[in-house]
Amino acid sequence: MHGKRELLARVCSRTGLTRILETLPQRRALIILNYHRIGNADETPFDSGVFSATAEQFDSQIAYLKRRFQMATLEDVFAMINGNAPRGTSVLITFDDGYLDNYTLAFPILRSHAVQAVFFLPTAFIGTGKLPWWDTIAYIIKRSIKKRIHLEYPEPANFDVAVDGGKRVSMEILRPEQQVMQAALQVRSARAEILAGNIANADTPGYVARDLKFDAALDQMLDAGSQDTPSSDSIATPENLRFDHNDVDVNQELSKSYDNSLSYVATLKLYGDSMNRIVTATNSN
Repeated sequence: MHGKRELLARVCSRTGLTRILETLPQRRALIILNYHRIGNADETPFDSGVFSATAEQFDSQIAYLKRRFQMATLEDVFAMINGNAPRGTSVLITFDDGYLDNYTLAFPILRSHAVQAVFFLPTAFIGTGKLPWWDTIAYIIKRSIKKRIHLEYPEPANFDVAVDGGKRVSMEILRPEQQVMQAALQVRSARAEILAGNIANADTPGYVARDLKFDAALDQMLDAGSQDTPSSDSIATPENLRFDHNDVDVNQELSKSYDNSLSYVATLKLYGDSMNRIVTATNSN
């Protein structure tokens, strides 16, 4: 079953709309594309949901991107931050979690196209032989001799491994919990950037302090099924806007930043605790 985005892409390609859009002028912007694993999601004993593309698909994607856009390096990004943005749209490739296939499959493809990428490594796992919790859960389910799995957390649910298969069941168990927690962390990160911006502009004439409505932003992301930064609709500004002078209260912004940081850490701990409970529950089956 294909997702809505894939179906839309196929329709645009078959109708020729994609080629028409490609002829339009590019705006000056930076697109950051995030990958996790490269390979065959059907063959792994671990979490199939973290595979971004097969090696063939990744090779095709990089070739297309290089034809259409300027491929950025991390140095280019720092230059853009300092105001030296090139004309047109630039693309930066990034990888999360540091899986071995990033080196054995993705790196040779990137090198063949002379394209650089940024790899974010989970340093706590290097040299330990430990698995991330999502891979642990998927492995337990896929290797289970049980035909059915019953979980009490986060809510009572039954899964038929014999009918649906370990891959589908593991993804059904993992994705909802991941989506809520990751969205919450994303909103906290977005709010941290906004509050940092307020502090940085404490002496900017006419600057109006902003903030993020956490509940509204979280609902927006979950409703849209997106992990993108919350839109401006969820940005709250003071009721009495005073455009004639700066209204940033640095002490207040520092206090908000501190509380937001504590909430981020608390959410991260809750995330880990909930995954440990799912691991325990799947192990007991």
